[in-house]
Amino acid sequence: MESRESLTDEYKLPKFGKSKMNWSCDFSLRPVVVKDDGNIEIRGICYNTGKSSWLNPEASDKLTFFIGPKLFSETSSEIVWESRVKLPRAEILPGGSFFFDFEIIPEEIEKGKSYFLDLDMVREGKFWFKDKGCKLHRFRFTWPEDTKESPSDVLNLFSEKNLRKIEASFLQYRAEFLIEEPFLKDGFLLDLKGTVTNRGTLCWDNQNVEAGHEYRVGLKVLSEGGANEVLWETRYELPRKVIESGESVDFQFLQKLNEFKGENLIIELDMVKEQEFWFKGQGTLPLRFNIKIPDVLPKGDRKFYDCKFEIKDPILRRGILLISGTAINNGLFAWDNREEAPDKPIRIALTLFKKGNTGDILQEHRYELPSDCINVDERVDFNFNISTFTLEKGEYDLEIDVLKESVFWFHEDPNTRLHIEFTQVSSPQTILEPKQLGPNALKFLMELENASFLVISPLLPLFDKETGGKRMFEILRILREKKVDITFLYEHEGVRDAKPYLDALEAMQITTSKGPLGFLAERSDLDFDACILAWHECAQKYMQTIRNLLPNTKVIVDSVDAHWIREQRSFDVGESQYSEAELNVRKSQELNTYQSADLVWLVTDADREALISERPGIRTRVVPVLSVKEKRYIENPKGNTVLFVGNFKHPPNESAALWGAEICERFRQETAFPLRYAIVGRSPTPAIQSIHNGNKTIVYGEVKDLYPYYRNARLMLCPLKSGAGIKGKLCESICFGIPVATTDIGNEGINFENKTDAFIANTTEEFVEVLK
Repeated sequence: MESRESLTDEYKLPKFGKSKMNWSCDFSLRPVVVKDDGNIEIRGICYNTGKSSWLNPEASDKLTFFIGPKLFSETSSEIVWESRVKLPRAEILPGGSFFFDFEIIPEEIEKGKSYFLDLDMVREGKFWFKDKGCKLHRFRFTWPEDTKESPSDVLNLFSEKNLRKIEASFLQYRAEFLIEEPFLKDGFLLDLKGTVTNRGTLCWDNQNVEAGHEYRVGLKVLSEGGANEVLWETRYELPRKVIESGESVDFQFLQKLNEFKGENLIIELDMVKEQEFWFKGQGTLPLRFNIKIPDVLPKGDRKFYDCKFEIKDPILRRGILLISGTAINNGLFAWDNREEAPDKPIRIALTLFKKGNTGDILQEHRYELPSDCINVDERVDFNFNISTFTLEKGEYDLEIDVLKESVFWFHEDPNTRLHIEFTQVSSPQTILEPKQLGPNALKFLMELENASFLVISPLLPLFDKETGGKRMFEILRILREKKVDITFLYEHEGVRDAKPYLDALEAMQITTSKGPLGFLAERSDLDFDACILAWHECAQKYMQTIRNLLPNTKVIVDSVDAHWIREQRSFDVGESQYSEAELNVRKSQELNTYQSADLVWLVTDADREALISERPGIRTRVVPVLSVKEKRYIENPKGNTVLFVGNFKHPPNESAALWGAEICERFRQETAFPLRYAIVGRSPTPAIQSIHNGNKTIVYGEVKDLYPYYRNARLMLCPLKSGAGIKGKLCESICFGIPVATTDIGNEGINFENKTDAFIANTTEEFVEVLK
C-alpha cells in the first residue's frame, strides 16, 4: 500500500549522541570521478556515529581500523574486487569524520553488468561493523556496454542519478515501518494504519514455531518523561504464516486512548517475537512519534493534520489572477513552526497545471503562515497572485492544499481544485526584449536625483545575516541619499522576526509591501523610472509582468553573483546537484534573463567580463559589495581560533568548511598544536554538524553578533572551491581587523595581494603552511 512518510525522521539514520551501538559508521559519496588513466576514483566522507573511538595502535596491524570496500556482481554475489583504505589519523573520536578516496580499475568490471559497491568499517582480524548491528552501506551501478572510452562519457554514466544508494542490511531481524497519518475517531479511538517490511535476512516464520512464540507487530504507548514508562501495549497478528525477507504486510491498530486525555505520549512500533525478544534488542531501531491527546475531542473523526478551505471566486485584474480564501485547522495538532527546522515549515501551497494534466506542473506558489503557531479550529486568511502573461490561452486547474515542506501534504487528493480558463493573454515573445535605447538613455542612472525606483526582491534586505542582504541595504541607503523615491516589494520576510528590517526601511522612508503581484494588480497609477529585480530567478519571474504593466519603466537586473559561473565551478569539482544538461539549461535561462533587461548589475569586473563574453551586447555596470571599517575594529588580533563564517544555504560554503576541517586536522598532525576550528553560520548541513566534537572543532550555527567570534579569532579561513562574485565574509573579516586566507576563487573580485593584503592558497599543503 502507498503511504505518507512517517511523522518523524528521528530514527531513520543513526545520529551522534543517540546511537546505542559502540561500533557504528555512516558514509556519504561524492560524484564519481574518472581519471585520465581510466581508473574510477571513489571519494567521500566517513563518519564515526558510534559511542567508541577508532584507535589505531602502532604496535599491531591486526587491530587497526580500515574502510573495507567490496565490489561484487549483483547476479552471482561473486566478489570481483576488495581493498582496505587507511584512516588518516591515529584516532577518530565519536562524532568525528574524515575524507577518503580509493580507485577501482575498470578492467575488473564487465560491460553491461550491474554491481554492488559495499562500504563498511572493519577492525582487522576482529570484526566488521555490520556484525555489530551497524547497517551496511551499499551502492549500485551498471557499467554500460559502450563507454566510448571517453572519461567525460564515463563520468556522465556514473552521475549521482546512476549511482543510487539502496537499502541493505545483514541483520537477521530488522523491520521497516511506513505509516499513514494517524487520527482519532469519536470516543478517543486511535486509528493507526501502515505497512511493515521484513528488511532482515531471516523470514518471519509463524508456521513452524512453538505456540506463544509467534512474530507480531507490537504497539506501545509510553510516557513522554525521561523514564519512558510503558503505559499500555497491544499486538497485531500477521495475516500470513510466513513473511519472507523483502516482503511487506499491512497492519491496523484501533485502540481507545480516553484514559490518557490531556497527556503527551510516545507511540512506539516494533516487531516482537513473543516471549523471546523485540527487534530493537537486535540492533535495529523502532519507529517512534509523539502525540498529545486533547482534553475534549471535537465531533467527528479528526486526523492529526487536516484542513478545510473556504475559497472566494478568483479575480483577474490587470493580467494578474487574484485568489484568496481561508484555511481552517481541522486537525488535532496545531500547525506549529516554532520548533521545526527552518527548511521544513508548514505552509499553504498552490499548484497550477494544464487541465487534466496534474503531472505537468507549470507553477508552484507558497503562502507563509502569518504566525508561528495556528491552533486547532483557528482560521488563516491567505492570498495567491499569479501572473498570466507567461501563460498560453487555454484551460487550467489550480489545487490548494497545506503541506509540511519535504515531509507530507495534508491531502493525498486535494478537493480544492479550481478550474480556470484564459481566453486572452499577452504574447511573451514580443515583450521580453530590451528597449532600443540611445547612448544617453540611461544617463539618469548615473545622476539619479529625484528619480522613482521600484525594487522587487525575494526577501527583505537581511543586512546582519547575509552579504547579499547587506549589499542591497547599502544600495537602498545610497539611493535615498540621492533623494530617490523607493517602493520595495518582497515575497517573503526570510526571518521570523522581520520587524527590525521593516523598521530600518521605514526609517529611510521606503514604502514596503509583501506580495509584488498583488501590489501591482491593485495600483494602476504606478509610474517608475526604473525597476530593480534582485537575483536572476526573481527577474525571470517578474520581467514579463513589469514589461506589460509598466512599459515605460527601465528594468535593471541585479545579478548579486553570476550564478552560472558558480554552478559550473561546483560541477567541475564534483559538488553540483545538477547534471551537465541541467546546468546548460539553467545557464541559458539566466543569460536570456540578463539579455532581456535594460541594464545588468554585477558585483565584480570578472563577472562582468564573463557575461559580456557570453552575450556581447548586454549593458552592464559593476556595483560591488560596499564595506567600511568597523567601529569595533580589532587591532593586532591575538585569538587562538581559526574561524569560518558562511550561510550554509549557499552550497559552496559546505565544501569550504569541510575542507577547512581537513586543513586544520592536517596542521594538528604535523605540529601537535591544539588548534581550535570554529564554524559559524545559518543552517549548518548534516555534514557540517557531524564534524562538531565540542573541542577541536565547534559548530555554532547562527549567532546574533559575530564580534565575539572575531575577537577570539587569529585567522579567517575561507578555502572556497567554487563560487562567484565578491565574498562578503572576507570583506567583513578585514573590516574587523582579522587576517584572511582564501583561494584564487575566494579572492576573485577583491584582488588581495598575496602575503600583503591576505594569504592566497589553493591546496591543503599550502593552507597548512599559512597556518604554520
